[in-house]
Amino acid sequence: MQRYRSGPRLRVSWAAAYSDFGRYSPIRDERYGTLSTGLQIRNNATDGAFEAVIDGEVVGRVGYRLRQERVVLTHTEVDEAHRGKGIANQLVQAALDDAFAAGRSVTNFCPFIADYIADHPSYRTLVDPEHPGGAAVPDRAPRSDVVHDAS
Repeated sequence: MQRYRSGPRLRVSWAAAYSDFGRYSPIRDERYGTLSTGLQIRNNATDGAFEAVIDGEVVGRVGYRLRQERVVLTHTEVDEAHRGKGIANQLVQAALDDAFAAGRSVTNFCPFIADYIADHPSYRTLVDPEHPGGAAVPDRAPRSDVVHDAS
């Protein structure tokens, strides 16, 4: 599995990105349900990763470590055959929503996650000001190529 690189055009749901904080269970839970595409997002706490699973196969992950009251996000990766389907976005959203629900701040070392947070400003408050990580969130307006779907 190769690490996901930022840059491709993203399509995200406005409702999913902004109005569903806390819809995922706290970080210690293992399953986050099945999406309409057959994609399952689960928290593999043993391996420290949110995993995207299609037909029983792990096709992507967001790695993390727990440090006191923080979640340290280390990387995002999606199998090349499954890129461009929004899987990385779903994984990042699950990880960030889970941190919010658990009352944890986020330390980020992943450039893709930094771009995601920049494009979804409501998540900026999760970034720990004392320990922001090595992939700083760009101080810019959300990208214009992100389509916010209000449906």
